[in-house]
Amino acid sequence: MTTDPNFDTQIDPIMEAALDMCDPIMVKLNLLYPGVILETELRQDLSPDTSQLLPPSTGAIRTLDGTWNYEARAFDATHWFVDLNGVNVGAASIMYVAGGKMYVIGRDNHWHVWNNGAFAIATDPRAA
Repeated sequence: MTTDPNFDTQIDPIMEAALDMCDPIMVKLNLLYPGVILETELRQDLSPDTSQLLPPSTGAIRTLDGTWNYEARAFDATHWFVDLNGVNVGAASIMYVAGGKMYVIGRDNHWHVWNNGAFAIATDPRAA
């Protein structure tokens, strides 16, 4: 076993080999804050900006808020029910990611952005 000179933590040989393949900054942060999920770790599997889904897509989009998808049922001819982490949060004709946030065209045919647990009126994120 070796001891990291920056920490009072002993590292066994198997863990030491695994740590050598990791980003040293992330390793040190994980040692300082054990059990904390760091935002940079979460971002690796997030959908990139300009990702979009049109109904009735069976795909999904991931943002920091969670996983977004269309339900298998429609609200009307152009708007399908939207789920966030398996819970219905509205209906939309387009889901679009910009700045890491989810934007939708709602039933009123205006853009909305998911903010603090609810949709709020927004401008077209594609215009920026």
